[in-house]
Amino acid sequence: MKNIAIMVFSFVHLALFGQTSSEQLKKLFLNLDLKGNFHDVIKGSPLAFEYGISRGVPLHDANGKIFYNDKSNYFANFAENPIIESKIRYGIISIAQQSQEIQSGHFSIHETVCFSSEDAMMKEYYKLTGLFEEFAYRVKTSMILKENDDIKLEDTEILIKTETGKATLHISYHFPDGWQEREEYQLVFIYSNY
Repeated sequence: MKNIAIMVFSFVHLALFGQTSSEQLKKLFLNLDLKGNFHDVIKGSPLAFEYGISRGVPLHDANGKIFYNDKSNYFANFAENPIIESKIRYGIISIAQQSQEIQSGHFSIHETVCFSSEDAMMKEYYKLTGLFEEFAYRVKTSMILKENDDIKLEDTEILIKTETGKATLHISYHFPDGWQEREEYQLVFIYSNY
């Protein structure tokens, strides 16, 4: 009887846990349909997405035939995000799928959020990494330092179980050359459904 109660509690916990992580991911990525296929992800979104294809490098299949690993993209601009409290200067979101991923249904979502201050960017970075680490089964943080030991890049990779399998979420920021002149502070989110 005790084992049955533990199993029931575990299933209920997993169902609630997965639902919460999916809800938070959906908010982060502007209510896109993360469970859908590549072309269905943007359906129902109020954003004005544009579609484009970029030619990939030529590759050879097992028979020696040349094919191109083309990349299909939907991209749009935005000014607000329901999960980000700080003022956003601008944001760009894109959904990408390479031709080799069509059969498996894999795709990735790239979202760049630009802030006017380093404080706003760092506040959102720590808040959102903390939020999504709660749903993770594995977390890895990497840093690249400049010669003076200041951080040049910090990336947190968060592996999350979802209803459709596993997903990877990268949350990162970096200070590229010339960022002081532009007074731009970019926080980048990359979601992959594999």
